[in-house]
Amino acid sequence: MAAIAVRTAAVSVAVVWILVSIGGAENPGFKQYEQYLSALAATGTHDPSWGRAALIVSGVAIWVLVPVMARWRPFLGATSLLAGGAAIAMALWPMHCPTGARFCTATTTGVPSLDMAHTAAVLVFATAVISTLIAGLRQITAGTGRTPALWPALPIAVATVALTAPSLLAVTGLLQRLLLLVAQVLLVLLAAVAAAELQRRHRLAAKYRAARSDSSSRLQRA
Repeated sequence: MAAIAVRTAAVSVAVVWILVSIGGAENPGFKQYEQYLSALAATGTHDPSWGRAALIVSGVAIWVLVPVMARWRPFLGATSLLAGGAAIAMALWPMHCPTGARFCTATTTGVPSLDMAHTAAVLVFATAVISTLIAGLRQITAGTGRTPALWPALPIAVATVALTAPSLLAVTGLLQRLLLLVAQVLLVLLAAVAAAELQRRHRLAAKYRAARSDSSSRLQRA
């Protein structure tokens, strides 16, 4: 099941970028190399459905990995759950179309509470993803069978996002897409490592049970 989840997430990542590509084509004037991905899902965009679908699929792709991550380390399951939820929240609370953008159907006035909710979702997503990657790297480098404390990854991620928030929110176009793609690929690779470790544990447990059963049978015959 873990391997199926990893493959499903990998396919979902590809689907996300297909939706982004279609969304860009369906919104005349939208430039992938200049605009926020959030703008593709914005209220007032000619057709925001593709962008919102991409955000939702992105969140679901991460949620598919939650059981794998949680079985490996519960902390990783929690941060993955938060990251997926934040991605979906971006679709549910979209930003308003940038003033003057060609792909906007009309000039829209942003509702501060909604724009703030969207921005908060972006920052939570970044924090959760960074926490997951830092904690996962710590788990991998700790060595097989060891269980290091992973919670320090969260304050490190919070501090990182807090210090880089202005730059993070200003990133647009190709750089933003590259950062998101790298994060998605790293999450899938991390889940693949988790799946391999879970499979190793399963094999060890099976060998242990077989050895105990064999030992019990020998004692009974004696």
